Amino acid sequence: MTRIVKYLIVLTLLFALSAGTQAKTTVTMLMDGQANWKDPFDETLDLFHEKHPDIEVDIVWVAGGWQQVGERIIAMTLAGTPPDVLRIVAEQVDMMANAGMIGPIDDLVERDGVSMDDYFPVAVQMFSRDGKLLGIPWSVNALTLHYNIPLFGEAGVETPTEEWEWADLLSAAQKLTRRNNADGSVSVYGFQLPPPGPFGVFPWIYQNGGRPLSADQRRSLLHEPAAYEAIQWLADLRWVHGVAPVQGEPHNFQNQMTAIFPHGRSALRGFLSVDGLEFGVQMLPKGRKGRATMMGGGMFTVHPQSDDRDAAWEFVKFLAGPEHQLLIASRQITTPTLRSAATSPEYVDIPLGAHYYIEQLAYAHPAPSPINFQDFQRVFQRQLNAALNNTISARQAMEQATDELDVILSRD
Repeated sequence: MTRIVKYLIVLTLLFALSAGTQAKTTVTMLMDGQANWKDPFDETLDLFHEKHPDIEVDIVWVAGGWQQVGERIIAMTLAGTPPDVLRIVAEQVDMMANAGMIGPIDDLVERDGVSMDDYFPVAVQMFSRDGKLLGIPWSVNALTLHYNIPLFGEAGVETPTEEWEWADLLSAAQKLTRRNNADGSVSVYGFQLPPPGPFGVFPWIYQNGGRPLSADQRRSLLHEPAAYEAIQWLADLRWVHGVAPVQGEPHNFQNQMTAIFPHGRSALRGFLSVDGLEFGVQMLPKGRKGRATMMGGGMFTVHPQSDDRDAAWEFVKFLAGPEHQLLIASRQITTPTLRSAATSPEYVDIPLGAHYYIEQLAYAHPAPSPINFQDFQRVFQRQLNAALNNTISARQAMEQATDELDVILSRD
C-alpha cells in the first residue's frame, strides 16, 4: 500500500471521527415541576433525540407552578439568556406578548407547511391574537363535573345527566350529604367547591349570564349582579345548605368524603392514583343562561430572542405533533389539542364519560389573560376567599374587587 493511499485512509477516518463528534445544538426549555409530567417528558426526549440526534434538549424543571415558570422566563430574558422553547399557559399570553417575550410564529408554520386542521379551533383561537398564531396549542383543560359512582348508588340518587341544572345539583347534593343524627357531624358531603380562582369560579358566572371582565380586559364586571350572584350561590352551598365542606375540614373527593367535584382533566391522574375511587365525568350543570365552562391550557412556542430558533422550532413541532400528543393522552396528563389524539382509545376509554372533557369545549370561554394577570389574580383570589369563607357577602367582595381591579387593569 502506497504512502498516499495510507494518507487518504487516515484522512477519511479522521473526517468520520470528527463528523461523529460534531457539536450538537442545545436548546433549553423551562417546565413547572409537576411530578407526574417528568416521566412522559423523559420518554418524549428519547423519541425526539432519536429523530434529531443533532439537537440536544435541556429541560429545566422549575419548582412551583406556571406562575413561577413565567417569573423565571422574565428574569432570564432580562439577563440576556432567554430559554429557547417556552411553555405558556392561556392566562399568560397577553402579559408575555405585551412584554415582547412571545410573538407570531406564522412564518415558521407556513415555511414548514404545518397544518392546523387537526387542532381544536377553540385552542388555536385561544393562542392567537389579531389573527396571528403565537404558539402551537399543546393542551386544553375545561372545568367539568366529576362524581363518585358508589356514593350516588348508596344514596339512591341518579348520577348526573346532561340535562342537570343548578337546582338538580343542589337537590342531589342534599340527598348525598350524610349527617350523624347524634352530633350533626358530616361523614360525606354532597358537593366540593371547585378550585378557588378564575378557572373554578368564572364558569358559574358565565352560566348565570355574566362576564368577569370587559371584552378588552380593561374593566372588571364582577360587581354586576350576574357575577356576584353566581359566587354567592357557590358560597351558599357551603354556608346555607350545608352540602359542601368548609375550609379546614378533611373531606375531599380523593378520600371519597365528597360526592361531586368540579375540576379539569388536569386532576384526572391524581384521581386515578387513588385505590378504589370509582368515578365518572359529566358536563357542568346548566345555569340561568344555559351551559358554559371555562377553558385554560398551554402552548409551546419559540422565544423571539432564541439563538437557535430553527432547532427550538423542531422541538415545538414535535411536542405538538401526534407522537407526543398520543403519549400525553395515554398517560392521562391533560387533554391533547389534536383531535385525533383526543378521540383515540388511549384518551376516551378512561374514566366513564371521558368524552365530556371534549364535548365541554363547545361551551368553553377562554381563560382571562389581562396583561397584569398576576395582580388581577391576587386581588380576585383575596376577595373571592372572603366571600366563600362567609367573611363578607359576595356582593361586597366583588364590589371591593372591582374598585381595586379597575385600577390594575387600566395600567399598560
